[in-house]
Amino acid sequence: RAEQEKLAVEIKDVESEIALAEAELAEAELRLKEHEDLLKMRLRAIQQHGVITYLEVLFNSSSFADFLTRLHNLSLIASNDLRLIDEIQAERDIIQVWKEDLELKKANLENMRSQVAANEAEMERAAAHRETLLVELQEEITSNLKAIQDLENEAQELDNLIRRLIAEAASKFSGVVGSLHWPIEAPTWMSSG
Repeated sequence: RAEQEKLAVEIKDVESEIALAEAELAEAELRLKEHEDLLKMRLRAIQQHGVITYLEVLFNSSSFADFLTRLHNLSLIASNDLRLIDEIQAERDIIQVWKEDLELKKANLENMRSQVAANEAEMERAAAHRETLLVELQEEITSNLKAIQDLENEAQELDNLIRRLIAEAASKFSGVVGSLHWPIEAPTWMSSG
C-alpha cells in the first residue's frame, strides 16, 4: 500500500509534467505556425514579383545613394528571410525534442499505471489468500473446540461412571462379620499354623 501511495504521488507529478509539456508544446507549435505563415507570405511575394538580383538593384537605381539604400534593404530582407528560416528550423527541432520527451513521459506514466494495476491485482490475490487461510483456520479452531468438548464430555462420563461404581461397591461391601475362614479349604496340607 505504501508503494501504491508512492506511485499515486509519482503519477500525479508525471501527469502535471505532461500537462505542462503539452501546453508548452502547443505554444511552440503556434509560434512555428506563425513563422511558417510569415515565410509562406514571403515566398509567395518572391514568386509573384520574382527574385530581385543585385544587378536589377544596380540598374534600377536612380543614383548611387539610391543603389546603396536598395542594396542595404535587399540585404536586410535576405538576412531576415534567413533568420526566419533558422528560427523555423530551431523551433521544429525544439518541438521534436519536446514531443519525444512527452512520449517518454507518457510511456513512463503508462508503466506506472500498469505497476499500480499489477499491485492492485497482487493485493487482491493476497487478500483472497488471507481470507481462504482465515476460513481454514476458523474451521480448524471450530473442529478443535468440538474435539475438546467431546473429550471433556467423555471425561465427565468416565468420572460419573467411576463415582457410580465406587458407590455401588461401597453399598455391597459392608465389612467382615463373624469368624474368618481358613484361606484354603480342606483337604489341603499346611506346613505351619
